Amino acid sequence: MKFFIKKKHKILSEYDELYKNTIIGLDKDTKIEYCESLIYRTLHDIKLIKDPNEIKFYKELIQAAKEEITRLKSL
Repeated sequence: MKFFIKKKHKILSEYDELYKNTIIGLDKDTKIEYCESLIYRTLHDIKLIKDPNEIKFYKELIQAAKEEITRLKSL
């Protein structure tokens, strides 16, 4: 018997206050550009972090940004 664990979707506005308060009100292309930039910057920053809890948070932030891009492109 196989059990499937439902993967909880990451919501970018739960991780990023700037996105939640400002970017969310902008046009779709600007949101996508912001998410792409956020991923790029975070991938760079994560290399410098040593704390496992911080690394986990930033990996979740990247996943949330990727999911937001997917969602926006499907609109």
